[in-house]
Amino acid sequence: MGEAKYLRRYAINQSNKIIIIVLFIIYPLGSLPLILWEIYNKKKYAYVLFSIFVGLTGMLYAPNGDLYRYYEDYFNYANLSFYEFNLILVIQANLDFGLPYVQFFFSRIGISNDFIVFLCIGLGTLYTLLITYDYTQTISKSNSFIIFLFVCLFITFWSYYFRYGFASILFAYGIHLINNHESKVGWIYIVLSPLLHFGLIIFAIIYTMIYVFKYNVSRKYFLIFALTSLLFTGDIISKLLLSYDFPPAISGKIAAYTEGYWANAWLNDRSIGSILLNYVDIIIRIVVYYIIFRNFKRNNVYTLLTVMLVLITIAGPFAIVAGRFNWTFNIVSLNVIIPILCKKYRLLAANSISVLLYIMCIISTIGTFSMRRYIIPVSREDLLLKSSSIGIITHRYDDKWLGEHTELGE
Repeated sequence: MGEAKYLRRYAINQSNKIIIIVLFIIYPLGSLPLILWEIYNKKKYAYVLFSIFVGLTGMLYAPNGDLYRYYEDYFNYANLSFYEFNLILVIQANLDFGLPYVQFFFSRIGISNDFIVFLCIGLGTLYTLLITYDYTQTISKSNSFIIFLFVCLFITFWSYYFRYGFASILFAYGIHLINNHESKVGWIYIVLSPLLHFGLIIFAIIYTMIYVFKYNVSRKYFLIFALTSLLFTGDIISKLLLSYDFPPAISGKIAAYTEGYWANAWLNDRSIGSILLNYVDIIIRIVVYYIIFRNFKRNNVYTLLTVMLVLITIAGPFAIVAGRFNWTFNIVSLNVIIPILCKKYRLLAANSISVLLYIMCIISTIGTFSMRRYIIPVSREDLLLKSSSIGIITHRYDDKWLGEHTELGE
């Protein structure tokens, strides 16, 4: 009798799964409420569908800034031979060659750069949610769903996922596999992360050293290192970095982030909203640091976060560098924040700290999308309202479109 009941429930679950998947293919936006319901029910396939949905949404967002230039690179690579392509990488001393090689080979077989964006955003979302999924299986459905929503707000899905963001997620997921699954596969993700963006090399080296030499710090250093690192000024760090005789490829990348407009001068051009949003993000950082400090454990992840905090503080005078370091810190910190939320701060009304963190994340997410609203008129998110998954994934921002919107690449 019990076996028959189990088989009947299994058949119903499988039928629901097939219906939702078919609906997702036909009309992904219409299936979203059902996907969220299945995430509430802790169904792993729903996390995959949600990740695909985020990937589809992200690829419709118009190329701008760095992403615009990556599209330009793709179309340039399409006209090069393999020899010419490698020659350009050598001349440019390109150390993070992972993305260029993917773009080159995809261009040769007719796969668009839009699909590469879809893969980065979709896989980035999936890896992040897999970390969440692993930690929330032992708690109630409602608490699990609350934490899922927190993660969505905390990292503002698909806003920064193409290259540096995706590289950071690979790095964090590798750490998760190593520490929570004792899987050596995690090292593959850690090695891949700096190949996608060279900025991750420092974190990959530091984590490897911490892991190999089994060096773990106590909780007091989390606070001490943060305070002492505040004594360093931007000029001192800049002089230290540029005083060494690095290879041209490395020194050029350092100079790009520590000198000129994108080191600090661009901060003077920010709007009032952008400035206020920065203060919101600072509050989030303080709350996260407090949670980590109060629950600190002597292991390699907490030690890595301590060193990362030092680097963030030292890089503080260079807003772009500090912002990227902080993004990596946020992703890696999910490996400790989520378990803490599961055990201690999981209910919205259970603790003032969790309430403050959720509210600030909501404000930050709204503010982030509000600041990017100028892109919406030239983006194609409207396709979500009227297209199937196939119709969306075959959408293209081609070289003609780039030529008509050169202002987005400035």
